[in-house]
Amino acid sequence: MAGEHFSASPAELTAGAGQVHGLVGTARSLSEQLSQTLAGMAGAAGHAGMAAALGRATDAASSSMLGAGAVLQHIGDGLSASATAYAETDAKHAAELSRLGSAVCAVWK
Repeated sequence: MAGEHFSASPAELTAGAGQVHGLVGTARSLSEQLSQTLAGMAGAAGHAGMAAALGRATDAASSSMLGAGAVLQHIGDGLSASATAYAETDAKHAAELSRLGSAVCAVWK
C-alpha cells in the first residue's frame, strides 16, 4: 500500500525546506555566473554569428536556471506549509488526547 510506512516530522520538513530554499540561492548565483561567463565569451568571440549564438545561449541558460529556482522555491514553500500543518495537527491531537485522558480519569474516580 502506498505510503504505508511513511512518516514525517515537522522538524524534518522544516529542515528540508531550509535546504531547498538554500538551493534557490545557489540556482540564482549559478545563473548569474553562467550569464556573465557566456556574455564574456560573446564579447570576446570576434565573430558576429558566434556572439549572437552565445547571446541566445545566455538568455536560454538564464531562463532555465531562474525557472529551476522558481520550482525549488515552490517545493520549499510546500515543505514549510506541510511542516506547519503537521505541527498544528500534532498539537490538536495532543490536546484532544489530554482532554480524553482527563475525562477517563474523572469517570474512574
